[in-house]
Amino acid sequence: MQIAVDDCTRLAYAEVLPDQNRRTVIGFLRRAVALYARHAITVERVLTDNGGAYRSTIHAAAWRTLEIRHLHTRAY
Repeated sequence: MQIAVDDCTRLAYAEVLPDQNRRTVIGFLRRAVALYARHAITVERVLTDNGGAYRSTIHAAAWRTLEIRHLHTRAY
């Protein structure tokens, strides 16, 4: 499951996904950004854990393409 919550409006978006691989997570990110755009919310930063899907090169490229700053939580 992936969940995105806008810190200001508390608008939440969630999907139950079949796996946590890199491409699945990137697809979720793109759909979440599109949903927020439909509500006139611009995604500037995203905070994630340190899971492998979020630390991949392809995921970093997606952040750059979408012009989103990616932050990680502290380990433990």
